[in-house]
Amino acid sequence: MILMITVVCIVMVNCVMCAINTTSQEESVASVQGVSCVMRWMKWLRSMIQKPDWRNRNKLKGLCFCGRELIFGYKTCATCRNKSREYTYKNHAEVKRRHKEAYYRDHEKNLLKRRHYGMKLRNEVLSAYGSCCTCCGETVKEFLQIDHINNDGAKHRKAVGNYIYNWLKQNNYPQGFRLLCANCNWSRGVYGHCPHEKVNDSETRVL
Repeated sequence: MILMITVVCIVMVNCVMCAINTTSQEESVASVQGVSCVMRWMKWLRSMIQKPDWRNRNKLKGLCFCGRELIFGYKTCATCRNKSREYTYKNHAEVKRRHKEAYYRDHEKNLLKRRHYGMKLRNEVLSAYGSCCTCCGETVKEFLQIDHINNDGAKHRKAVGNYIYNWLKQNNYPQGFRLLCANCNWSRGVYGHCPHEKVNDSETRVL
C-alpha cells in the first residue's frame, strides 16, 4: 500500500506516460489527462503485485531464477553458481558471519522443512515402485529400500551422488529399479541371493 501511494505521488508530479510535466500536485490533479495517467499507473502496479515474480515463474518451469538450465542436484545454473562462488571467495568473512547467524536463527525451522521434504519425496518414490518388497512382500515403508536390478548401484551412485530419489523422480521412475526390504537387500548384497527365493521356489513347485 505504501509503495502504491509513493508511485502515485511521483506520477502526479511528473507524468511520464503522457509527457506532462507539472510543478505541483494541484495542477496534476486538475488535469484530466494527468489523473487518467495516475489511474493507469495504479492499475499496472496492482497487476504487477498480483502476478508472480519472474524468478518464481522460472522456478515453476524447472529453471534457474535467471532462466537457464539447472545443474543436477542444485537449484541454480552453472553461471549463477560460479558467480556465487566468486562472491563468496571475495567476501568470505562476511558470508561466513551471515550464514552462521542464519543457521542459529532458522536451524529448527530448516531442519523440520528438510525432513518433511525428504519424507515426502521418499514416499512418492516408494509409491511409484509398488510400496512393497518384491521378494518377501514387506509393506512397512521404514524397511523398504531402492535396489538396482542389474547390480550396478555403485556405478550409478558415482554418477548421481546421494540424490537417488531426486534422480528417480526427475527421470519419471525408470525401469531397472525395484523395492526390497532391508533384509532381502542386505542378503543379496552379501551372499548374492535371498533365503526367500528358495522358499518361493519350493512353494511354486508344490503348487
